[in-house]
Amino acid sequence: MTSFPATWSDIARRRQEMEQAALSFNRRQREKGSSYTVRFLGPEDEVSLVSLSMKVTRDTPAFTAVLRLSTAQMEYYWRALCKVALRDREAFAIGVAHEGELHAAATLGTVAFPTVGNTARFLGGLLLGLGPVGLWRYLRAIHGYEKLLELGAEERSTTIRFIWLYADPDRQGGGCGSRMIRFVIPLCRRLGFARIQGAVDAQDERLNRFYARFGGVHGRRAHMSGVEIVETLRTLDDVDPDQEPRTKE
Repeated sequence: MTSFPATWSDIARRRQEMEQAALSFNRRQREKGSSYTVRFLGPEDEVSLVSLSMKVTRDTPAFTAVLRLSTAQMEYYWRALCKVALRDREAFAIGVAHEGELHAAATLGTVAFPTVGNTARFLGGLLLGLGPVGLWRYLRAIHGYEKLLELGAEERSTTIRFIWLYADPDRQGGGCGSRMIRFVIPLCRRLGFARIQGAVDAQDERLNRFYARFGGVHGRRAHMSGVEIVETLRTLDDVDPDQEPRTKE
């Protein structure tokens, strides 16, 4: 069993650190004159999170290509995944909101996400909603994803992953994604992790430039259903958990 940082493993302590981080970040936003806020999402946010996820999926051809699911299947997939992500102890979801409306969302989790019970429920639900062929396509994609992001035992225990990070495509240029990253990087350091790991479409120049601005670097590459996916890493050694990270121009 992987031993994660104590700040993460102690649920009460984790929640305390997370809520304190959100309060501090939102206070700084108000001082800058911004009406945007970050907050942690729960089961009550499931409908709005699925809706935003579907909207982003329609604007992200590579994601659909990797999973090779129809629009109806994608909605079922997002419903099943959001239900698990909002309830699993090895993950958490964050929203950037403006006047109560969700403009951006991120979910992060350890390599132990989803936990065993939730994995069984998730896959069982996918089988009912996607059918055997759809489930097989998903499992093939997730196998490639896990192989790309495979880590040694020590790195596994100190790494947290971006399961997803996206902003409403109608709000591009509004700074929601940047606000999310500025919050997430010091938060993950506060929770005891040494690096954030993710995987993105290697051909998405805009997204890759975005991550590079915040210190993300490329790692291994793989092809999944004809789409080149690249590992993206952000080490946290230089991060002050009480300060927002600087960007690289």
